[in-house]
Amino acid sequence: GTVSPYVGPGGIGSACCIYWTSDSSHIFTAQANGLIPVWNALDGKRQLIIHAAKEVVAGLAFNPITHTLATSGFDNRITFWNLDSGAQQVSFQAPLKEDGAERNYSNFELSPDGQYITAHNGYSYGEIELRRVKDFSLMQSFDYYAEISARLPTFSPDSSLLALDQDGTINVYQLDTMRVIRLFPHFARGKCGDTCENLLTTITFDPT
Repeated sequence: GTVSPYVGPGGIGSACCIYWTSDSSHIFTAQANGLIPVWNALDGKRQLIIHAAKEVVAGLAFNPITHTLATSGFDNRITFWNLDSGAQQVSFQAPLKEDGAERNYSNFELSPDGQYITAHNGYSYGEIELRRVKDFSLMQSFDYYAEISARLPTFSPDSSLLALDQDGTINVYQLDTMRVIRLFPHFARGKCGDTCENLLTTITFDPT
């Protein structure tokens, strides 16, 4: 079957992100009006609507272990929702930077076990933060430059490792110690316009 974006009162219903649950039973459509309809993938019927943001839902992730949905918008928050009821569980506000400027958490990734989260708090440059989900405490931050780095770090399927691009090298960290255990040099050096064809844009672990 097919599903169509839900249009709320006075809102634009176009879907900007579409995600499956890991068991392929449900589909989430993050929309430009701040709503997240949850669809039954088998019959195409809408199961519930989560009112996630006042405006655009920018990021979305599902945790199959806790059966929760994590969302971000342009309000500098990451919020966790109960998928069965649609109720908000907890919401974390991005802390201000040292100079008083706001962080932006529109881009984030949740580890497969739901214990860790990486959030990008800049635009073309800034920092990527690694935080614990249970209390949102900061574990480590990494410099980020859009023209020479992959968009976000990537968690291994068992959530024990984190891989990210740092100055032309893919570093693999052991999450419980934050020690680098592997280094993979690549050729993505320089800025777009010079060696743009060699820039690294994505890092992915083999799921097996």
